[in-house]
Formats: sequence, structure tokens, C-alpha cells
Amino acid sequence: MLWTLYRRELGASRAFVVTVPCLIAMWNLFLLSRVNAWPLELVGTLSLVPLALTIPWTAIASMQAWRRQWQDNTIYLTRSFPVAAWSPILAKTMAVLTEITLYAAVAVLTGLPILARLLWAEVEPSIRSTFLGAGWVNISQLLAVVLILLAAGAVTVQMAYLVGRLAGRWFPLALPLTLILSAWSLVRLGTLLNYALAWVPPLVLRNLTPVARGICQIRPVYLSPAPVIATLVVGLLYFALAAWLLERQVDV
Repeated sequence: MLWTLYRRELGASRAFVVTVPCLIAMWNLFLLSRVNAWPLELVGTLSLVPLALTIPWTAIASMQAWRRQWQDNTIYLTRSFPVAAWSPILAKTMAVLTEITLYAAVAVLTGLPILARLLWAEVEPSIRSTFLGAGWVNISQLLAVVLILLAAGAVTVQMAYLVGRLAGRWFPLALPLTLILSAWSLVRLGTLLNYALAWVPPLVLRNLTPVARGICQIRPVYLSPAPVIATLVVGLLYFALAAWLLERQVDV
């Protein structure tokens, strides 16, 4: 049943799933045509815009997933399914993350020619392979961190939307206030848990430090995962609260 809910959520967003990747690809193709006309650093920065937009889009898509249910009166159908209350929330979160991952993958793949130009222009030939090797190690760890943060953000928005529904006709006012308070609580609770998780071993990233012309030394950069784990814990608490609200409190 979870798989059915997940597929239904992706199907409801099919217009965006088809259109947005095409727009991202067109954007990067346009930037690629500007490589010789605009400063290379500017083109490289603009190619990161689609990746930056995945953060607000996570919140928008998470909210739209529930708004669509009330707008189309399909919330009754969702509540009638013989599944636990957490299943729709998990399905929507998975669908949002799938959507965001698709957009990010298209942005990276279509932006590779631009990144290659930047690498060719900014990095000396003797250290390019070392630079790429260190980059892949860093990216693999940072991607896991980003996915956890986006998942926690998606759950936070969903919980806030369900809380706002409790306000009835005051929903337009209650929703933004709940979002602000939820985000503030996420940061505050995460900060408190951060101290308790200070013992967790750090992530080890690789940093290339120039020591001479054409020679670089790889030095470790230690990144504490405690804030990410704390955010994940609070996100799970919000997930449980959203499931309880959907099961017991939200009037459809």
C-alpha cells in the first residue's frame, strides 16, 4: 500500500516531473552558449541556481502534496485506506525527495560541460585527477547530509500544514505562524541535541591545499555530524506528531 501511495503522489506531480527537468536542461544549454561571451565564473555560478532552488521547492512540493488533497477532496480517500496514518506522510516525503533528486541529477548532468570548462580553466593539469578524486569523496558524504536535511524540512512543512488545518477558517494565518514556530523549534531542539551528540565521530572530508606550483596536499577537514543527526531526530518527532494529527485530530 505504501508503494501505491508513493506512485500516486509521483503521478500527481507528473506535470512538474516532466516540465522542470526540461527547463533545467534548457537553462544549462543557454549558459553553455554564453561560456565564451560571459565571465566563466558567472556562468558557473548561474549553473548552480537550479540546485539552490531545490531547497524552497522541497517546502513548496511538501505543502502542495497536502493542499491538493483538500482541494480535490481526495483526503477522504486517503483516510479510508486501511493503512497506518504515517504511510501517507512517508509516501509524500519519498515522492518529494524523488522529485528533488531528479531535478538535482538533471542539473548536474546537463551542467557537466560547464563544470568541465571551469575545471580546465581553474585547476592546473597536474592536480586535476587528485582534485576530482577528493571531490567525489566529499560529494558522496555531503549528499547524504543534504538528503537528511531536506527530508526533515519536508516533514516539518507537512506537520505545519496539518497543524494549520486544525485552525479551520483561520488556516491562512495559522499556517505561516506554524511554519515559523516549527522551523524555530527545529533549530532550537537541534541545538540542544547537538551538545548531547558531540561524541559522534566526525565526517572526514578532503581538502586540497597548494604547497607549491602544481603540487597540492590533501588535508582532512572534520565535519561534525551532530547537527545533522539532531535535525533527523527532531524530524522524526515531527513525523510522529504529523501521523498522530492525521489519525486523531485533523477534521476532513
